[in-house]
Amino acid sequence: MKLDSRRFAVLWRRAGCEGPSEMVFAALEAAYAQPHRHYHTARHVVQVLSELDAAEHACEDPVAAELALWFHDGIYDPRTRNNEEMSAQWLETALRAAGGRSATWTRAAAHIRATAHAEAGTLDPDTKAVLDCDLAVLAAPERIFDRYCRDVREEYGWVPWGEYRDERARILRGLLARPRIFQTAAFADYEVPARDNVGREMARLDAEVTV
Repeated sequence: MKLDSRRFAVLWRRAGCEGPSEMVFAALEAAYAQPHRHYHTARHVVQVLSELDAAEHACEDPVAAELALWFHDGIYDPRTRNNEEMSAQWLETALRAAGGRSATWTRAAAHIRATAHAEAGTLDPDTKAVLDCDLAVLAAPERIFDRYCRDVREEYGWVPWGEYRDERARILRGLLARPRIFQTAAFADYEVPARDNVGREMARLDAEVTV
């Protein structure tokens, strides 16, 4: 899947940015095409934007929410732990340089920082919607969900299987322990299929089986 330059140009103007959007779009396109990426690619961005399109009516500031999803994995190195912070800083720098509205980039950057998924219960409604879009793959049909599992493992191929299995299982247990994986009404129907998929992956990990 390819990123939509026309959609980004419209968003750029809606954010109050001056001048052309082509250079920023090209930088994002190049970032999402980096060879070490297998899941966090343009396909993921297209998919989360599609989820936002269905839930945009629930957002107080849909422009900030959409900007966050465009940039949220702009910086992605699975060997580091500050990807969300670096991606948020990229967005802030790009919009500030283009004269975008400060309130918009501040909200969008906060959404991106929250995609570390560390504060699920203390977030504003728009941030919750962004997180639900990011996690929507958990509720995908089995074939797509299983490809997601394979792609994430590819990105962490440098990690020995035992270490990867234990850390992945810890993350999945954390998801299942939440009262709800999805935090907004627009994603209520995603809850059951997501828990079914995550349960299947947990069973595979427990059996030390890869997909």
